[in-house]
Amino acid sequence: MSEERLKNSFEIVKRNFFPEWDLENNWVVRKDRKIHSQGLCERSTKTITIRYIPYNQNRLYWFLIHEICHAVSTDSHSREWEDQMLKASKSARKNGNDELSRMILNDLEKLHRRGELDEWFR
Repeated sequence: MSEERLKNSFEIVKRNFFPEWDLENNWVVRKDRKIHSQGLCERSTKTITIRYIPYNQNRLYWFLIHEICHAVSTDSHSREWEDQMLKASKSARKNGNDELSRMILNDLEKLHRRGELDEWFR
């Protein structure tokens, strides 16, 4: 059941936040507890992997958005990646999901505090 929820959530995020990305459905999503981070975007295999599937639906969306932003931009937390995250946050807010929008912004703030973003909200 959780794998099905993961795949359905992946499709929802793709459709609602990245409608021009992966139009041929080449990318897949999977769960693997053996990865060392919460999520991983592997361009070579077109695979997004997350360590666990959270119970909170918005938290799952946030994980997927974070990794898809890597897929559509860069492997690092670059300005291009950050811009994709900001677009997703604005889209979530526009669609009435303030909780998800805040999760995305909190992610950016956390990375900024840890020094993983060069500049903050240019």
